Amino acid sequence: MEVDLRIEADGTRCTIEPVNEEYYTKEELQAYVGGSIIIYRLEDGYMFANPDGESLRLPYNGHGTNILIDHGYPHCNARGVIVLADTSHVDLTKLLNTVTVAEL
Repeated sequence: MEVDLRIEADGTRCTIEPVNEEYYTKEELQAYVGGSIIIYRLEDGYMFANPDGESLRLPYNGHGTNILIDHGYPHCNARGVIVLADTSHVDLTKLLNTVTVAEL
């Protein structure tokens, strides 16, 4: 993945990059997805989503759900905004103790 994307539930895409030009912060990712964060490991990067999307009644994100299915998460669905980030923009050591990581 070369470009980081913010993808709305309606499919609208916007190129993004970390504010500090290095790594995304937890707060920055929370602002994108609208609350709590869950990390999905992809082959070429990470997908960030709101794990409470269903209970918050966020709109279904078909593109995000297809990405999850294609990467081995067949029972997951994405709701609301998702963020696709290249591994070079994610420092897991700064996120893992405060963010949920999805299991296959």
